[in-house]
Amino acid sequence: MMDRFYYYLSKGQSKSEALRNSKLDFLANADQLKSNPYFWSSFVIIGNSEPVYSNSNWKMILELLLIISTVPLVILLLYRKYKKDANIKST
Repeated sequence: MMDRFYYYLSKGQSKSEALRNSKLDFLANADQLKSNPYFWSSFVIIGNSEPVYSNSNWKMILELLLIISTVPLVILLLYRKYKKDANIKST
């Protein structure tokens, strides 16, 4: 059951969602004896239940990298335009 819990956590689910889904998977595959709450009900979430891996963090990092990589390109284009305009005025 814990393998599935960590699997769901890695997919960005909150801890409570991941635990619920892992319990449901366990019950779907358990025989009649193991489906007894004795085997799975002791797993509970206490405290912070936010996701460990947030998909929004990766999105924010990618957006930041995109912005950082475009700044030098914009500066280069402005420099070339300024240089071209300066050459035209001097002739």
